[in-house]
Amino acid sequence: MERPRSGQSTVALCSDDFEMSSPVIIQLTREPSGRLCGKASVGAYWSKALQLIPDLHFELVSVLVGVGSVTIYYKRAGGRLAAEVFFFDANQKVSRTVAHYGVQAVS
Repeated sequence: MERPRSGQSTVALCSDDFEMSSPVIIQLTREPSGRLCGKASVGAYWSKALQLIPDLHFELVSVLVGVGSVTIYYKRAGGRLAAEVFFFDANQKVSRTVAHYGVQAVS
């Protein structure tokens, strides 16, 4: 998958009150809840992540479609599996994402 170009480009298709939950949020922001709310907060998080991990890349494994949601299953840097669930609002904007990460690398 192509690397995001900026923090703002990662939230371009999101609602203004977008919410993101991820264990990585705890690591990068020291936010103990692992949750960020609002496009500006999430965009700033991605800007920081892209600066800290300049070779950030993902390998798509599968896309799973649900009712009002999509799950992207992929390998992240280091070969660890991840799944992110994207929930959509009535305007077809992403309103919430929840990230899940494998605990060890796979080949």
